[in-house]
Amino acid sequence: MDDIVLQTLDGEEVECCNRVLDVIGSLQPLDIANNNAAADQVDAQDDDSEATSPTYRINITVDYIDSILDYVDWYLEHRLDDGTSVEEKEVSFSFGGNNDLEHLRSLLECTKDLDIKEYQSQLQSYIAQLESKYNRRISLNEVLQHQSEDDLWLVINRCVYDVTKTDMAFKKLHQYFIGYLSDADTCPASDHEEKPTEEFWLRLKKLCPEHQHIESNE
Repeated sequence: MDDIVLQTLDGEEVECCNRVLDVIGSLQPLDIANNNAAADQVDAQDDDSEATSPTYRINITVDYIDSILDYVDWYLEHRLDDGTSVEEKEVSFSFGGNNDLEHLRSLLECTKDLDIKEYQSQLQSYIAQLESKYNRRISLNEVLQHQSEDDLWLVINRCVYDVTKTDMAFKKLHQYFIGYLSDADTCPASDHEEKPTEEFWLRLKKLCPEHQHIESNE
């Protein structure tokens, strides 16, 4: 049988490949007595009946299970058969481009005892990269040095983006956030007198979480 079932702390069940057992060391089969009873029930069925996938308890809620399973798939894809770690291969998991530090820190805390191979170090590294961006202050002079087609930085509401040769789609803009404009600087006034609407700011904050930390009055 190639599949197993993971039962989360809130009772949800998720079917997945049994190779998860190679990556998550803390998974435990449900109560032995229940398993034996289930086995007896299966034995009593006709030979052409489909056997039930074994069930394992994972100590995490369903809110985080997709992130864990995405990582497992990525880990199995990148790990070499000779046992070389993903860190030795210098590859990094992107965590779906998630920029929500509160969610990521919660994920780090609730997965610390799951014994997921290299997951904690990958997540800690990713959080550190985000924190570095949120704490970075960039002078206007530095921004003005990156204004060519091959090297373009953009400032929106004091947030600085490296949009060099990227898809400029609004919904993807947050992926290129690299820090905040220095508090000592302000952007030059635009010749365009029309100011962004409230609807624009609400959409911007929804799609680019970094704008939730500052006032939308620039």
